[in-house]
Amino acid sequence: MDAGAPAFNPEQFCQRLDRMITWMFGTGGQTILAGRIGVTRQQLNGYVTGKAQPNLTSLLKIANGLNVTVDFLLTGEHDASQEPWVWRSEKHRKLSEALQELPESVVEDLLNRAKELCEYVNTPGRTGLIQSR
Repeated sequence: MDAGAPAFNPEQFCQRLDRMITWMFGTGGQTILAGRIGVTRQQLNGYVTGKAQPNLTSLLKIANGLNVTVDFLLTGEHDASQEPWVWRSEKHRKLSEALQELPESVVEDLLNRAKELCEYVNTPGRTGLIQSR
């Protein structure tokens, strides 16, 4: 093993996986991610709780589903030449910087409105325009 390589910590892996799923998908995130990557929610929950360990195929699916590298998923480390996983795109970075300037209550309101918009856009048979408040 490379002396400079970060060590794998199973507990930190579970915590990191749980945080990333919640950050990306919110409440019910395990069900959403499991459906996207082709594993059961129970399997994914086993990985999050540490009751099971993903095989290499599942690990690759999880990393791809979360848009992170396997290295980051396992160790929390990322290539210094890249932005951290949450800022994979320039748009994410700019949005984060803008949100940091806003009061928490405004950010919460924006998140709620974004969720409503996603629900609206994904509603089968929707017609008309989005109602403003």
